[in-house]
Amino acid sequence: MLTEGIHSSADTLNQVLLLIGTRRSHARPDASHAFGYGMEIYFWAFVVAVLVLFIGAAASFYEGVGELRHVRPISAPGVSLTVLALSMLLEGASAAGSSARAQAARPPRRCPRSVQRH
Repeated sequence: MLTEGIHSSADTLNQVLLLIGTRRSHARPDASHAFGYGMEIYFWAFVVAVLVLFIGAAASFYEGVGELRHVRPISAPGVSLTVLALSMLLEGASAAGSSARAQAARPPRRCPRSVQRH
């Protein structure tokens, strides 16, 4: 459960960093960035990807080693399964929302003139 708590905290931090990147990418051009800040979103997305990998790996490794060192029987499987099911629902909703936003922001496809039908 500690791992799931860390995972949820990392997800929240990731969303905050992506929000920062999105806002910074809309900044107007200035003397130091003549073409604007549009590429900042890619930097912040990279930072989020690295954080997801490192925080998730560290938390999983820590919990895994701890569980192997102190093996004990499961005391309340219902609570654990409920938290996992709730996490799956919330993560699925987050993924669906992100996918919908990405699809909405995607420019329409354009076929070459030779392929278009009349």
